[in-house]
Amino acid sequence: MQQWLAQRNVRCAVVTADTPMEERRSALGGLRQGDLDAVCAVDLFNEGVDLPGVDRVVMLRPTDSPVLFLQQLGRGLRKAGGKPHLTVIDFVGNHRVFLDRVRLLLSLGAKAVPLREFLAGTEKPELPPGCSVDIELEAVDLLRKLLPRGESEVIRAYRELRTLRGSRPTAGEMFRLGYLPSRLEGWFVFVKGESDLQPDELVAFDAARAWFEELETTAMSKSFKMVVLEALIEADALSTGLPLADLAKRCHALIARSPELLVDIEGVDRFPDPLKPDWPVWLRYWKENPIRAWTEGPQGRWFRFENDRFIPSLPLVEGAEAAFVAMTRELVDYRLAGYRQRRKAAGPAGSFTCKATWNQRDPILKLPSRADRPDLPMGETDVRSPNGTMWRFRFAKEFCNVARPVGIDRNQLPDLLRTWFGPAAGNPGTNFHVSFRATPDGLWVEPVGQVIQFPSRSRIPAFPSLRAAAGAAVVDPWDEDGHPNPHVSEAEEVRLPVESGDRGLFAVRASGTSMDGGKAPIHDGDWVVLRWARGDALKNIDKKVALIENRDAIGEAGYQLKRVVREAGRWLLRSNNPDVPDFEASEETKPIAVLQQVIRPEDLAPPVGSFFQEDSLPSAFGLDEPLRDGHVGGHLFFLVKQPQAFKAPDRLARPAPGRPAETAFVLTRSADAEAWRYCGVARWRTDEGLWELPELDWPTWNALGSGRSASRRLEDRFRIEATALVERLLSAAAQTDGWIRNEGRTLRVIARAPEGGLRIDGGPDGFAERTVSLVDLGWVAAAADYSRQHGVLLDETLVNRLRYIDGTPKGSTRWIDTKHALTLLSGVTPR
Repeated sequence: MQQWLAQRNVRCAVVTADTPMEERRSALGGLRQGDLDAVCAVDLFNEGVDLPGVDRVVMLRPTDSPVLFLQQLGRGLRKAGGKPHLTVIDFVGNHRVFLDRVRLLLSLGAKAVPLREFLAGTEKPELPPGCSVDIELEAVDLLRKLLPRGESEVIRAYRELRTLRGSRPTAGEMFRLGYLPSRLEGWFVFVKGESDLQPDELVAFDAARAWFEELETTAMSKSFKMVVLEALIEADALSTGLPLADLAKRCHALIARSPELLVDIEGVDRFPDPLKPDWPVWLRYWKENPIRAWTEGPQGRWFRFENDRFIPSLPLVEGAEAAFVAMTRELVDYRLAGYRQRRKAAGPAGSFTCKATWNQRDPILKLPSRADRPDLPMGETDVRSPNGTMWRFRFAKEFCNVARPVGIDRNQLPDLLRTWFGPAAGNPGTNFHVSFRATPDGLWVEPVGQVIQFPSRSRIPAFPSLRAAAGAAVVDPWDEDGHPNPHVSEAEEVRLPVESGDRGLFAVRASGTSMDGGKAPIHDGDWVVLRWARGDALKNIDKKVALIENRDAIGEAGYQLKRVVREAGRWLLRSNNPDVPDFEASEETKPIAVLQQVIRPEDLAPPVGSFFQEDSLPSAFGLDEPLRDGHVGGHLFFLVKQPQAFKAPDRLARPAPGRPAETAFVLTRSADAEAWRYCGVARWRTDEGLWELPELDWPTWNALGSGRSASRRLEDRFRIEATALVERLLSAAAQTDGWIRNEGRTLRVIARAPEGGLRIDGGPDGFAERTVSLVDLGWVAAAADYSRQHGVLLDETLVNRLRYIDGTPKGSTRWIDTKHALTLLSGVTPR
């Protein structure tokens, strides 16, 4: 390339990974100063190079990675004087690379525009100011011809996931996400057609295509045949085989840790206790079933049984053995995922929280008590990570020691926990937690973080307001016996995690938002622990937060929490909230007390969703007396058992608080439950006359709520976006007879619905007329926003995760209208 350019009088240097650092710097300096016209870089300068003057990028190497493509493109995207635009010349794209690169650019706008609609000229991306995607007419015609015909949902989702991640999803992952690889001609036939097989995988596939077809299509009245293969793979014996005794025991261990697979042997008369079979009986049973099935008849070409050993006769090619095993593992995982789904017990586990602990070497997860949570999952369970990737967690009686992405053998739970919490994850002295959230489509896992553990709690005086505390400043709030002084009429007592016996401390609730900001915010409702500072000068509390007395022109005293600051020769009283202005101290300004500690009510309670027997409730909240409805230890508790007490999943009807900024701990127990569920801290909403708290889970809302909807509250901005979408759809429908077609999905817009949504149907031969509501559209818009920000696939599962409270069963969702709303959103770009 350098020689070709030199023949055309283009001054060019070449740099590679072998080029010395000084020569690399010299080449970049020459380009920056104009001594060179171009630099040919081989596997260098994809990132970390700042050359704003670069106005042309020529791509001469193929890449399937969207990340690498954007890095290469980014070398020319810096602004510079005299540079009106960037020219990109791509010489190496095959048909899929061309399509994916245009699709990737279209995904960078406010809403991803379907490639088909863009090429047809019906949709334009809403890119940042000054940005556009322009394709010459000849290239548009070529790209149209390269578009796949009749793209199915599984193909669409596969390509979107590949673009989002830079790597292809597995067959098992696609199935767990709700898509059906069985609709394809063959999984690896499809993957090969997408140019996603690596060179060694291509060798393995071409040599063993019949084997992979067998794996995808072999009948499975039970799980046994796939269990045999999984056991061989786990033992690294797919090429060599195993003695029958060893193989049979490994297979039983696999079945025992998966409840859906254990069903296959629970009804067998030979095994009164399926978890502890008589081993000779088990050996004969295993030989009669999957071993015979794999070694006799048409399938006998793949395995043989000799001298009590199960021996593979698989078509492995030297140099591609690892690829063959990995591809076999992928299809075994896919087939077992389908089988487990058919066998799965009704209803998902509820949401729960686990503590990260350790096994003397690596971090693991400690499960809640199964006595309190009989619904906890057991054995191998599909769980989605925060980015939507599917994992399999292995839940035992008390712990979860193993978790891995689907299709991967190696345990990656320690790596996952250390990624979330750092190298100290699970170590003694830490208190990291992980939340498993139940959604209509299964469990999602996410880190909760460090749960603060306070020391033991002591009694200190508490005042209902700053004014009441200031009024007690002249009187000791403690009497000689260490009890609240009866002469301080408004002094009460609260148990907080403070040093015992320190008579200089007292507590008061923070009220308002003036100190809610900065690195150490004080929120409305927080407990503020202060130390008396009677008679202190302002200079002694410089840069500290203090309870201050100020008097106005007529001598009326006011009391506030402020930070005392000395600036430009003046004493200022400053709020943590930057929106609240400073004001100057006067001669009448007096410190009453100095802040020692801020305690959030949430930090005084166990994790939300924890379950407790009644006799263990006091210790869970650091108290030494039984809990009751009302005030205990200076804290307000709501023990809710009556139906219809909750007016929404996050609203409780109880009397207003008797103290400013007071919060309440909410616990619930339905009529048929033995344990109490902690639901979180509630705060009074004056505008609604209700208490606001973290949303309930589905079982609690179903038992104690007064409504039917299990939907969370939709943000106003998404409701506004949905309204705009309706207008856009109605306008577009007037020009297309109402039809919306997008990547295999078709529906017809009929009219505006009475409450603002849309009336739709499937046409003369399609589904009957129905309403897609503004709320349906708004939640899909919210999911699209989340998808853009977090790189997660936009689909029904994501919408359900965001929209519905934990534990909501699929049948209680608007899943049909969610699908229609997704079609509407993808077919028309909202303004």
